[in-house]
Amino acid sequence: MRSDYGELALDRLRVFVQQRGVPVLLSSRPDGYKLFKAKLSGWADGHIADLSELQQRRLATTWFAHQLRNANEDLADEVVSQRTMAEVETFFEDLHDSPDLAQLAAVPLLLCLLIALRRAEVALPRSRFRVYEEVVKHLLEAHPRRRRRAAAMADDDNTLSSTDMRQAFERLAYEMHCAYPEGMIPIETASEVVAAYLQDGEVGVGLERIEARRVGARLVDVGETNTGLLVGRSPREAGFFHRSLQEFLAAGYLSRINDQLEVVQTRRLDPQWREVLLGALHFTRRTQDAREFINRLRAPGGTVAQRQHLAQLLAEAAFGEFPVPPAVAQEIARDTLTAIEHETWAPQRERLLSHSLDGLQSAKVRDLVHERLRRWFPERLRHPAAVLEAMGTWPIEDETVSLLLRGLHAEDASRRISAAKALAALGCQQPTLFNELARVAMQAQSLDAQAGAVYALVRGWPEALDLSEMLDYHATSPDPDQRLIAYAGLAKQGRLGDEQLEEVLHFRSYRSEISYFLRHLVVEVLVQGWPGDLRVRDACLSGLSQAGMDKDLNWQVLFQGFASDLRVQDAVSEEIREKESPFLSLHDAWPQLLRRFRDVPALVRAIEVRLKRGDLTDHDLHFASLIGQTAFSKTKLLENLNDDYRHWPAEALLEGWGMDDPEIAPRLLELATGPDDVAASIAFLIPDILRDPATARQRLIALLRDPKCARPDFVLNGLYKVGVGEDGQSILDAALIYLDRSSNGADYVFRLFPQETRVLRYAEQLLEKGAGWAAGAIAHYLGHEESIRRALRDQSMPLDPGLRFAIASKLRQRLGDPEEVLSLLEAHHEESDVETRVQCSISLAHRARTEGRQLAPTIEYFMQEMHAHRVSLRVAMRTGIAGLLTLRAIDALTVEVHGRRILDWIPLLLDNYETPGNFVATVARHWEDVRDVVRPALTEGREGGFAREVGLEALAAYADGSSLAGQDLLEVIERDRTIRHSPAVLRFLGRVLPGSGLLLEACLDVLREENPRRDTSLAAAQLLGKYFGGNISVLERLTTATGSVPPQEDVLMAIVEGWPESPVVKEAYDWYTLNRESLSYSLYFRLAGLHSTPEQLITALNATFKSCAAAPAIASQSIVPPLVRRLRQDPAFGTALATWLTTDRNPSAIATIPRLLARAGVLSDELREWCATEIERLSGENTTAPIGTDLIAGRVRPVLHSLLDAI
Repeated sequence: MRSDYGELALDRLRVFVQQRGVPVLLSSRPDGYKLFKAKLSGWADGHIADLSELQQRRLATTWFAHQLRNANEDLADEVVSQRTMAEVETFFEDLHDSPDLAQLAAVPLLLCLLIALRRAEVALPRSRFRVYEEVVKHLLEAHPRRRRRAAAMADDDNTLSSTDMRQAFERLAYEMHCAYPEGMIPIETASEVVAAYLQDGEVGVGLERIEARRVGARLVDVGETNTGLLVGRSPREAGFFHRSLQEFLAAGYLSRINDQLEVVQTRRLDPQWREVLLGALHFTRRTQDAREFINRLRAPGGTVAQRQHLAQLLAEAAFGEFPVPPAVAQEIARDTLTAIEHETWAPQRERLLSHSLDGLQSAKVRDLVHERLRRWFPERLRHPAAVLEAMGTWPIEDETVSLLLRGLHAEDASRRISAAKALAALGCQQPTLFNELARVAMQAQSLDAQAGAVYALVRGWPEALDLSEMLDYHATSPDPDQRLIAYAGLAKQGRLGDEQLEEVLHFRSYRSEISYFLRHLVVEVLVQGWPGDLRVRDACLSGLSQAGMDKDLNWQVLFQGFASDLRVQDAVSEEIREKESPFLSLHDAWPQLLRRFRDVPALVRAIEVRLKRGDLTDHDLHFASLIGQTAFSKTKLLENLNDDYRHWPAEALLEGWGMDDPEIAPRLLELATGPDDVAASIAFLIPDILRDPATARQRLIALLRDPKCARPDFVLNGLYKVGVGEDGQSILDAALIYLDRSSNGADYVFRLFPQETRVLRYAEQLLEKGAGWAAGAIAHYLGHEESIRRALRDQSMPLDPGLRFAIASKLRQRLGDPEEVLSLLEAHHEESDVETRVQCSISLAHRARTEGRQLAPTIEYFMQEMHAHRVSLRVAMRTGIAGLLTLRAIDALTVEVHGRRILDWIPLLLDNYETPGNFVATVARHWEDVRDVVRPALTEGREGGFAREVGLEALAAYADGSSLAGQDLLEVIERDRTIRHSPAVLRFLGRVLPGSGLLLEACLDVLREENPRRDTSLAAAQLLGKYFGGNISVLERLTTATGSVPPQEDVLMAIVEGWPESPVVKEAYDWYTLNRESLSYSLYFRLAGLHSTPEQLITALNATFKSCAAAPAIASQSIVPPLVRRLRQDPAFGTALATWLTTDRNPSAIATIPRLLARAGVLSDELREWCATEIERLSGENTTAPIGTDLIAGRVRPVLHSLLDAI
């Protein structure tokens, strides 16, 4: 159908519907919908979802069971069930091993074809093109015979061979792809196309005209006896059985024609030709032809979106099963792997990564992928920030600078800030870094990179004149982190004023959304930006007692900016005197007090009171005693020298009074020369106590040689103070013995012997084994060694957590060298992303089971992981249990670990909101194995602090994936009304019992609550609108529930969702408008979306960009749905938004409005073209990269990324 015909048909259909008032259901391929959706404004739309794996399994189980029974009617039901389960498991293992097949299986029709191929004893290939080959062969050869046999018809004539028929269909498919892209062709035209091909003596069969017309008509016959490749789409039109087969057959024709390369170059940028081009490459046999094919694909040109499409196509060609010459494949692979590291638009990175992982099956590029994977996955350093910051002390190398610049893009804020600090430090050696950082700060299409670059510039070049304009620009950013960093630079330049003071004071609040790793800047900005300003002092003094305020930040501002202020001194004194644990969460409070409040009378008196109470810790006593250095504090320190942590009082005595004090000297000498275990506990102080380096060295060497030495780190610290002298080798020999123990003093070994070969090799071995705990010290002290620098660079910049999770999930498939992949999955000990860590365990177990390996070693591995729990017991238990459940190692779950059976740990691990979803999904999937333990916990709760409601909420998100888990959860929900008040539980009911009385009562219960959670009441309102909208009796229950006018906010929101035409809604809108009462985002935009003018909505939306920038995700959930509904019903609103977008050029409007229009299905071709032009402009060189609030994404992000999502 041509587009003008389509428009005419739609116009006629609209008129018909308006005149008759009849309901209409339209179906279309996605491409056709995109072409005409602007003309379907106001129509509700939906997309056919892919089959979930559970649905795929149900369909496959039905088919396999049916075919087994047909093959042997005498089989018992139990035998059929067992064989079916085995068939289904094997079938899905094959699907999981091929991303191509997994993609096909999501389409019901293609899944049935895959099942048919398996039942026909065809081994499922990994490539979808090989599957298409088998399907076409089946439909052209086996299928017609079976249909004729079933119809008791004679064999067809043999005018054409199966090859001739296939080539005729290929010609027809190519014609349709060129001239009938919607996939339907008039039957008469199809016959003519096929007849013309059959008659052609050059590329066709060379039949006579009459014979060609006869055979052509028969081939396109859509009756019951045809091949099945073509099916009737209407009485006069035909189309191929599935679009994929049309594209595959068209590719076959393209691969044979003389002007193939010209077509490739012409069509390479068109996404609709992707499958045809890949299929044609699949058919290519000669190496030189494949090389030329790829060269044409790689020709320059195209828009940003087209180049991204082409990059994906080339990646699939290089990493997939295509006849690309090895050298060419490797070149494309390197380009793609580098693009994954540098691409800023997440969807593109994810697609390229997925293709690259397929390369683990290719001998041509497997080594390249493995090499990059070792750097990307999993996270190997426990404290990467220390390593990155240490790189600022390394020699200048391109590899290091490049890595740190990549670090500015890291999702992990600690990595990003540490990379910025290192770049600022390296700037002293390489001044040209300023220009590179300035370019990133203004032009990088990454919010994080821009912020990191500005941080580096502020830290390294605070006075640079070129920085001023940049700081002014970022000070107006919608992102609070960017503004704070800019304010830090402005503070150093003395250019902050009263207009910023209120906002920076607000940054002290936990609600400010300032990154944890940037909160120190709040202190810096307040102290440097408004030095000595009493407004800052008073705000921080008040903030010490305000709810929701970061108390530590207030203390730090007061410490650093107002130490001499009497009111501050009194506040500090009161905190010391009155609080059981003063400055509880401020870890460096006492060192700061010592530096800034020494000998302040008020503090000295307060400390004296605490010392008399005797309830300060050894650490706090150390610093507190030095603030006043009173006789009483010295006495307390001397008393504490008999404690286990005697090094704290000993160090304070040395620092405050010294060895010339007649009371102190004999006590400390007694410790230093006494029993070795006592001396070792203060060994780092021995040089200061003995005061003779040679004597101290010998004493320390003796302590180090003691095999029972408990604190070799203290001993080595002392040796570092006095130097190793001529005893270096003997000291190293003794120190190496301790390096595999805790408190081993490895960092002092690195300091003492940075050039020693044995130390360097030991450091390399630590890094190879993944001992990330030592990496910071290695980076700092051994960074002079090139091999060490290389190893640390390889480990310090993994991909972001989402991509690491994608890798862990993909490695579940039987990809790559098994030993290499297993070593990656087992190296997850330092992985900070819990969901990725759990997925490593699941994938490891799945591969062990599906590859037929002995399971005992893998079970033992998981058991050791749970016993060791290197970082977190709960994380280790979740990781191990997920692996054991995936292995179905039920017996192992009864083993006791950390005082209870592994099974009994499961309820305890579901009890917080941070429980990883894949752990919960694994528990639900294996519910039958854990039910006896977990089900009672859901019903009654258990000892150990199990939060029953939280566990139920976690399970509700995944329980419908298991019929047994869903059934148990429903029983609990029916019995206990209190657990229904959760969004996850309500949505679970919406999925499994839509429109039921239980769902209705659960939603109404939430709305009756006095103060329900905002997300719960919103979910209840949406579900009521979705499943009960228009039901008059439900509306009456809602309107009489409160009796107030207008109804309470949550009830009114439900009425708006389901009964927008109700007079109650208009009355409420008028009431709120008249009384100017404040409203939540959720209710305001629902009411305004129904009754405000387009201009009023735009004004509200513009104000929202400013007010919700700190938490755009919340605003997104509240604002987007009602605006989408309004756009679908009111073309004038869409027109007004488009006008505002193109005239105001507000970055947040540009980031949001095109996506809003696209979500509503009313993004016009004209505006789509405008977006494409903007994308090209923003992608140009030396172009500033604007940042805006994207309400659809629910976050602040580069405008370019939002536009790419929109089109």
